[in-house]
Amino acid sequence: MRPTLPLVLLVLLSGCTAGTTEEAAVSAPSGAVTAPAGRSLLVAVERGTRPGLWLYRVGDDRAATHVATVPPPVRGASVRGFTLSAGPSPDVCATWVSESEESVVLRCGSWGDLAGAQVPTQHEPADVSLRADGARLAWTEDSRDPETYLQELVVASYRHGEVSGAQRYVTSGTGPEGRLAVDCGEQVFQPVWVGEDALLGEGPGMNDLPGFQYRIELGERRPTCTQVPEPDHAGRDGRYFTSPSWSDGRSFLAIEGEWCELECPAGRAPSPRRAVRVDLTTGRLIEVIATPADGRRVRSVTGGEHGFVYVTEGSHDTRVYLRWPGERRGTRVTGLPADALHLRAQP
Repeated sequence: MRPTLPLVLLVLLSGCTAGTTEEAAVSAPSGAVTAPAGRSLLVAVERGTRPGLWLYRVGDDRAATHVATVPPPVRGASVRGFTLSAGPSPDVCATWVSESEESVVLRCGSWGDLAGAQVPTQHEPADVSLRADGARLAWTEDSRDPETYLQELVVASYRHGEVSGAQRYVTSGTGPEGRLAVDCGEQVFQPVWVGEDALLGEGPGMNDLPGFQYRIELGERRPTCTQVPEPDHAGRDGRYFTSPSWSDGRSFLAIEGEWCELECPAGRAPSPRRAVRVDLTTGRLIEVIATPADGRRVRSVTGGEHGFVYVTEGSHDTRVYLRWPGERRGTRVTGLPADALHLRAQP
């Protein structure tokens, strides 16, 4: 059985400001765009009613301004996964699924040519991750044949829409002849770059439960896959980490939840999910990025060195916040479209 998309991809950010001016469905800057004075961060948004991948710049005033749109490669194609590099003029890569779901392609482009070019793949591309400096690209591929199901992790050098030196790794077992195996024992989702030549990924969980994080050390001779230790339960029994989205090489950004979310004892409601930073070596909680208000929970967290963007969900609305480095809490972002489905900020 093939894995389903993470639930966060299905969440409608219905509580975001809906007054954004509707620009053309397809637009792209003709060249590098100079960032405005002060801090700013680019956020990519998948929308439910408009085609393409929409890019917004959020500044000190927390107001999101539409600056460009990555067009779909064919009419009706939707986004499956996407990633940005850092800097005022980032590169953007996205996996696109045709309307019939018969075709899935990976495309990457530079800021001056966001439509970009198709990345050569051998199977169906899924998750994708650009390193912050834009010099390396990683993605996963899934074979379509259920009888010979195979997942491969592919890493390559990258420069402004072009990939080279691709190396393929099988994530479980030995794989076909000529394929190196990292042998995580199962599939790996959501690869995140950790330093120069390592990745952090998440394995699938049982039923609706989250999986565990795996650190993958790449190399042509003996690539390895090591599970990140489970979190320290002292004082907070049954906690887990899921949906890693960024790493500085020592820690990673994730969602913290409680294992009993499916059925807590004695009818007790689970404590809400939080956005946290976790020690990559020990699995211990380092910092709480965001704790939601009563009746809400953190749905996703993204960003990195230059700021964290997180989404909270309540019974009636969904809200987006930006927290700059050095701040103790985030401030709500305005100007994002009401039909936003999924967002990702620059690392």
